[in-house]
Amino acid sequence: MIYNAVLEINLKNVIHNYHSIKKNLGKSTKIIPVIKANGYGAESFHILETLAELGVETFAVAYFQEALTLREKGFKKTIIVLYPQEQNLKEIIEYGFEPVIYNKYLWQKFQNIALSNEPLSIHIEVNTGMNRMGFSPKETLSLLEEIKDKEARFKIKTLFSHLSTSEDITDREKALKQITLFEQVKKKSENLFPDTKYHILNTSGVFNFPEYTFDWVRCGIGLHGYANHPKWDALLKPVASLKTKIIQITSINEGDSVGYGNTFIAKKTMNIATLAIGYADGIPRDYGMKGGEVYLGNQSAPIIGNICMDATMLDVTNISCVIGDEVCFFDETHPATLMGKKLGTIPYEIILRATERVKRVFIK
Repeated sequence: MIYNAVLEINLKNVIHNYHSIKKNLGKSTKIIPVIKANGYGAESFHILETLAELGVETFAVAYFQEALTLREKGFKKTIIVLYPQEQNLKEIIEYGFEPVIYNKYLWQKFQNIALSNEPLSIHIEVNTGMNRMGFSPKETLSLLEEIKDKEARFKIKTLFSHLSTSEDITDREKALKQITLFEQVKKKSENLFPDTKYHILNTSGVFNFPEYTFDWVRCGIGLHGYANHPKWDALLKPVASLKTKIIQITSINEGDSVGYGNTFIAKKTMNIATLAIGYADGIPRDYGMKGGEVYLGNQSAPIIGNICMDATMLDVTNISCVIGDEVCFFDETHPATLMGKKLGTIPYEIILRATERVKRVFIK
C-alpha cells in the first residue's frame, strides 16, 4: 500500500531521551515508560521493544485493550494497566497484567474476581490533589490496613500519585503540597509493606522536582522528546516527524481564491503548492487560519486557506520547489511544540493526531 504521508519514528532518539532522563535520576530509581494511546500515536510495539533492549522491565498503558494488543504481538514484559475497567478485570488477571486500583468500587470488584493461588500484583493510586483518579489519603490508609489482612492474596507493587502542575515551575506550591501528602501516606505504608515502591513524578516532574524521584518515575512524553519547558526540551530529541509531498503547483492571479469558503484571496500573482495531506490525516482544518506553516528544507511556507479533508495548500511564491518535493510539518529541527503554540495546544496532542492513513516508518 502506498501512503500519502508518513510519520517517521526515530528509535535512536528514543534511546537518547531515555538516557537523558536517566541522568536526572538516582542510581536506584527506575523509569516506567508510559506507552499509552498507541505510543503517543507512534505505534507502541517498536518503542517498547527498543526500551526493553535497554533493560526496562515494566511498562504502563492506559487501558486493557492496549495491553492486550501488545501481548498478542509477543511483548512479554510486565505491563501496568493504569485505568482498568470492571469488565476487563478477569482478562487482566488471566493475561498477567498488573492493574491500578483507584477507587473502592473497582477494589471490591477486583477482590470478587481475584481468586488466584498466588498473590496478585496491584498498584494503588492516591489522589493528592489531581482529582482525576485515586483514593483519598484517608481512604488509602484504610485500604492498606485491609490489604495487610489479605497479604496472602495481594501484593502492592507500587503506591503512587500524580501531580497536576508538575510542568508549571511558577506554581511549585501546589505540587509541593501534593508531594507532602504523598510522603505522609508513603511513611505509613512503608511500615506495613516494606517491599512496596513509590512514585509521583511524570516527565516534567523529573526535571522540576528531581529531589522527589523516589523509587520509580513515569515517563511518556519525555521519551518522545518533549518536557514542557524549553530548557528541558533542549536535552531531548523529538522522535516523530510528519512528512508528505507536493502533488501539484499552480499559479494564481490577484483576486483568485484558494480552498473552501474563499477564506484566502490572493493580493498578487502567486505560486500555490498542494500537499497530499489533510484533516483526515490529522491536520486541524483551521491550522492555516492560525498562522500554520510547513518546512521545505530550511525554508518555511505558510499554509493558506482552509485545509481540506485530503489536501493542504501552501504559498510557495518565493520558494523553489517541484512536484514530489518533501514537506515537513514537524521534525527534530522543527518540533511539534511550534505547531502546538499556533494551535493553542501541547505537543502531546500534535503528535497524537496522525491518523491511520499516515504510514508509520521506523528509523533504527
